Amino acid sequence: MFDIVKGHEHIKRFFKNAYKNNKLHTTYLFKGREGIGKRLFAKVVAAMILCENKGNSPCGFCKHCLKIKNMIENPDTDNPHLDLIEIKPMEGKNEITVDDIETILTTTNFPPYEGKARIFIIDNCHLMNKTSANMVLKTLEEPPENTYFFLITSKPDALLPTIVSRCQQVYFNPKGLEKYIDIPGFSREEIKALINSGSGYIQSQDDIEELKREREIALFILESIFNKSSFIEIEKEIQPQIEKNTREDNSRLFFIIYTFLRDILAVKSESENLINRDFKEKIEEISAKTSPDFIFELFEIIKKTQTGLYFNLKPIQLISLIITEGRRVKL
Repeated sequence: MFDIVKGHEHIKRFFKNAYKNNKLHTTYLFKGREGIGKRLFAKVVAAMILCENKGNSPCGFCKHCLKIKNMIENPDTDNPHLDLIEIKPMEGKNEITVDDIETILTTTNFPPYEGKARIFIIDNCHLMNKTSANMVLKTLEEPPENTYFFLITSKPDALLPTIVSRCQQVYFNPKGLEKYIDIPGFSREEIKALINSGSGYIQSQDDIEELKREREIALFILESIFNKSSFIEIEKEIQPQIEKNTREDNSRLFFIIYTFLRDILAVKSESENLINRDFKEKIEEISAKTSPDFIFELFEIIKKTQTGLYFNLKPIQLISLIITEGRRVKL
């Protein structure tokens, strides 16, 4: 089942060897940018732990592996593995509270339901508030037998240091992932540029085309600050895509905008090291119209505006605000 995960070969070897030699830790912290495959990897390791065929684990065919494969392919399945438990914020919330985890963590007091171990995946664990983080810490300090924790984060610095110290840290690096992706119509350089944008875990042509659309929208938003397009024209161009986005999609869109701002500054300093180098010509056009001071101002505007996503404000309103404030500062 490890072939489900593209790349990260050294991490695969690390976990295979640890499992083979009975040296798995009870708690791991998976850190790295959003969408790079951390949660998927944790589920595959869970399958390895629960697999009935230790000599070929995870085999992909025993009842435990099949259930976890179903969870990977169908996240909303009605038939999850009862010993693989995911903890994440409730829909519409921007933090993991005691209510999200208290009942779940009490299951650590009981034997596993289906297999030989119980695995908890805490996704976006940096969203735990102080109370819930302390509750998790208490569990990690005295981990129950045959229980494993995988904490997933793109912001490890936001975690309690005491939690980090209890974990074995595993860093997921995007470097070299383009080698594992072969998509007709896209060169290795194009795929590498998309991966470097930090915008998701790319495994198919659909993924890469969707990501390219998102990057085109991000660039369009920045270009709109410098041209005289009306807000009606701007909304008409981007609203169909924005409306169907999840909050995670829109967070990624904001991140992509940051990568373009970074590239504009790179061009200003005559650097060739661009993330979005397939858009180099347009980046140079924007760079010629602006100054580093304005780009830093824009960073702050976007950073403040992005918080609106967590208060369920409409993304199109936030984007309009970015353009309005950007035009005001530019003047």
